[in-house]
Amino acid sequence: MSPEQTGAPGSPGGADPQPREGRARGQLRGPSVARGAVPARAGCVVIDKPAGLTSHDVVGKVRRLAATKKVGHAGTLDPMATGVLVVGIGAATRLLTHITGTDKEYVATIRLGIATTTDDAEGEVVAAPGCAEVDPARLEAELAALTGQIMQVPATVSAIKVDGVRSYARARAGQEVELAARPVTVSAFELTAAPRPLTVTALLAQAPVGQGEGRNVVPGGEAGQAPVETPAPVEVQASVETPVPVEVQVVDLDVRVVCSAGTYIRALARDLGRALGSAGHLTRLRRTRVGSFTEADALSLEQASAQVERDAAGPAPSGLAVRPLTEVVAAEFPIRHVDEAEAEALRKGMFLPAADGPAPGAAIGPGGAVALLRRQENHDRPYVVFPANIEG
Repeated sequence: MSPEQTGAPGSPGGADPQPREGRARGQLRGPSVARGAVPARAGCVVIDKPAGLTSHDVVGKVRRLAATKKVGHAGTLDPMATGVLVVGIGAATRLLTHITGTDKEYVATIRLGIATTTDDAEGEVVAAPGCAEVDPARLEAELAALTGQIMQVPATVSAIKVDGVRSYARARAGQEVELAARPVTVSAFELTAAPRPLTVTALLAQAPVGQGEGRNVVPGGEAGQAPVETPAPVEVQASVETPVPVEVQVVDLDVRVVCSAGTYIRALARDLGRALGSAGHLTRLRRTRVGSFTEADALSLEQASAQVERDAAGPAPSGLAVRPLTEVVAAEFPIRHVDEAEAEALRKGMFLPAADGPAPGAAIGPGGAVALLRRQENHDRPYVVFPANIEG
């Protein structure tokens, strides 16, 4: 769910690089889609990922729609999560790592009073201390404490490698996993509705023996940064043989989160619950924005399939409709406009004298996107280059 982990490089991802993507044969794979009559041009399409599909599933369906193999995505969403999944086609796949690194926005529901193995509703319940009510002042204080530059311990069920093995693989094998806290930035963590107390039935897979209300101090992430307090973990006993149904008072919180790449929304839910003296996990997660891409830009797989079918039936098929690569580059990066000679030089890997003003992030020439740029001393250096006439 975002990534849910919101931006690990190579996750083309969290929003979360596929921690629970393996599923039994025959499980829901989503709607069938049409095959494009001709390959789509280079660019991006925003898919509104439905619940139940993995990000990998969506990429496979877009490959069929786009009639090309070169397709990837910018930031994984777990199967439970929905919303903005940016999919790159052709040369636009070269942008995905950089789009993954942009900030993200989510809306979510956090359930206070229950902890799960995955910090979301897909995991087994391991603690059910309950939460009858929340003091408004304390809630606002703890939301504020988890806003800004913080040190976050990622969700155990994540794709972070521990001694070369994915954390989620170790967790599934029953191994103890300890992940180091990492610096992330949470620009906004706020309620969007009044807290909702309710009573639910939970299948308790593990019996809690203690409730960690204290905090652990994690060293600062940068030189001179003050130590950061993080909630202490909830202690649990070994799994019971048969999950036990228990009635639990909980409080549901609807929240909005704006955060940097690498932030785990599930971990925010977990840490908020602990900070309030209980437990917490996600019951709903929707990504509403990735960089400049919003849910207003998104198409369902059914809508994209219908567009491809209409296109294929026309006299001159042009393929799956995408946001052209040059338009994506212009929206995501500060631009330096170059002439034909400068564009050719950049495509050959040559540096250009630094342009006046702030350092550009990309170059656009007469034929469209040319390269992504880095400022190096007195030069603008290409580090990702696009072929000429890429959108022609």
